[in-house]
Amino acid sequence: MGTALPEGKAEIRYCPPPLSEHSGLLVTRVFCHGPLGTSLGGDGGALGGGLSDGTTGEGQGLPNSGVVQVPHYFTPNTPLRFPIHSINSNTAPLLWLKTQDPSMGRGPGGNDHSRLLVLPDGRTGINVANPRAALDVRGFGQNTPAAIFGVRAQRSSFTMAGNPLPQQYTKHVEVVPDCSQGAYNIITQNSDLGLFFTDGLGNEGSNQNGALVIGPWNNKIGGLRIDNFGNISIGCDNTFGYKFAVNGSAIIKDEILITNKKVTWPDYIFHEYLQNNCQLNDTSSINYMDSFIKKYKHLPFIPSAYNINENGIKTSELLSQLTKQIEVLSLQIIDLHHLLKKQQIEIDKLANNK
Repeated sequence: MGTALPEGKAEIRYCPPPLSEHSGLLVTRVFCHGPLGTSLGGDGGALGGGLSDGTTGEGQGLPNSGVVQVPHYFTPNTPLRFPIHSINSNTAPLLWLKTQDPSMGRGPGGNDHSRLLVLPDGRTGINVANPRAALDVRGFGQNTPAAIFGVRAQRSSFTMAGNPLPQQYTKHVEVVPDCSQGAYNIITQNSDLGLFFTDGLGNEGSNQNGALVIGPWNNKIGGLRIDNFGNISIGCDNTFGYKFAVNGSAIIKDEILITNKKVTWPDYIFHEYLQNNCQLNDTSSINYMDSFIKKYKHLPFIPSAYNINENGIKTSELLSQLTKQIEVLSLQIIDLHHLLKKQQIEIDKLANNK
C-alpha cells in the first residue's frame, strides 16, 4: 500500500500531510458482542472512544482524568475529533495494536486499550499508551510477571489431562511489579516488586535448584537492597555505614579473604619477648593471666561475652586478638618448657649425688 516497489511481502508506505499525523498500521479488535453473541450496538466506530492505558484504566491525560479522549489518528487539531493532551508528543505511531470496549448503543465504540505501540523514535509500549523508554511494559495484576527472560529447561515437559500438547517450562528470570505478602518467597511483602529466578525443573516449572532469588525491599523486612552508594543490605533497613549488611545467617562455600591494614597484627609480642632477653613481661605472665581470669572471668585481650553481645565484634579485630592470645600462650608454654628443663637438670644432679 502506497508503494509500487514493496521491500517485503507486505509494506505500508505513507507520507502524512503537514499538520496531520496518521498512524501507520492500526489493528483494533472491537468487543461488540455479548456473551451469547448478540450485538451490543456499535461497529467499532470511525471516531473511537477514550484511550485507556492497558487494563489498569490509567489515562494519559490531564490530572485526575481516568480516560483521555483520543481519536484513532493522533491529530493535534482536527474538526469533529477530540484534542490530544500531550500523548506521545502528538506523534502518530508506526504500529498500534489495541482493543476497544463495546458501546451500549449504536455509534462509536467504547474506550480503547493500547496493547502494542511503536513510535517513530523507537519507543515501544506493551499495554502502555505513552511509552517512556525504548521498551515500556505494564503487567496484568498482582503476582503476575510483567516480563520473563529465559530458555527451555531440559526435561521440563508436563502433559495436562485432556491436552495432548505438552507444556514446556523454562529456566528464567521474571520481573513481578506487584507482589502479595508471601508470594514467591517468605520475605515478600504486599505491593513489593520482585525479581525471581527458576530453573524450571521443579513441580510445574517451580524452582528446584535455584541459584538466584532477589526478594523485594520493604522498610521493615527487606530482601536485597543496593543504595545509591553501592552499599548492599539483605533483610535489614540499611547497611549501618558498612558496604554489606545481612540480617541473619550467611554461608560461604569456599573461602573468604580479609585485607585490613588498619588492624595491627600482634607479632610485636614476639619482638618484645626477644628484646626482653626471652623473658615474659608482666601482662604475658601466667600470674597475670591467673589474676585477670579470677577478676574478670574471661581471657585477657579478648572482649567479654557481654561486650560482644552488646556491641558485636569485627572479624579482623577478633582474629588479631585471638592470635595475640595464642602468641602469649605459646610464650608461656616455651617459658614453662625452659623451667621444666632446669628442674629436670636439678633433679638429675640430685639423683646422681645419691
